[in-house]
Amino acid sequence: MKLKIKEIRKRKKLTLNELSRLSGLSKSAINYYEREEIYPNILELEWLAIALDVAIIDLFDSKYKFPISWNKQ
Repeated sequence: MKLKIKEIRKRKKLTLNELSRLSGLSKSAINYYEREEIYPNILELEWLAIALDVAIIDLFDSKYKFPISWNKQ
């Protein structure tokens, strides 16, 4: 599963400093997350999602975003 933090941050034209200020997370932590050297915990994901104005699920790139049962009608 790939994190899309950097992609979303760049799309919203935010710098690392700005995202750090908006999320309350350190610039170095965000940089590690963007390079996928370490992964944020659920609380940090929530802070990032709020700062980027997206749903937490939007921070991930995965073909398994939605339960299979959602596709059945």
